[in-house]
Amino acid sequence: MDQNRLARIISETSAVSSLLSEIFLEEESATVVTRPHSRSGPRPFDGLDTEHGELLLFLLEERQVERAVFEERAKLLRVLPDGAIETINEWGFEIYDEPLVEDEDMLEVAEHLRPFLREMHREIREARS
Repeated sequence: MDQNRLARIISETSAVSSLLSEIFLEEESATVVTRPHSRSGPRPFDGLDTEHGELLLFLLEERQVERAVFEERAKLLRVLPDGAIETINEWGFEIYDEPLVEDEDMLEVAEHLRPFLREMHREIREARS
């Protein structure tokens, strides 16, 4: 194998690698979006931040919510709707080993979990009073 050619390939590879790492660093710093800190105040559910807890409470109170209405509420709370559903469902898996929000044209909390969630919310409210 030609040593000069090998040295040139290594040098070119190193230069390309360095260039790409700079590009990715620039893209990474340009795409970092910081979400404002969660609003202060009591969380409706332990383990969920205020915004996601309020969305879950909204779904509990409304029974069924059109997707567009949910998206508007999420927007007001400054969270992404699909990400909010995912966050709430992940929390549901941690607590109940199943998702909480059934995501169709109409969003709703799983009917059999509603009483448990209402009771949890009531206990949290009373403990903070």
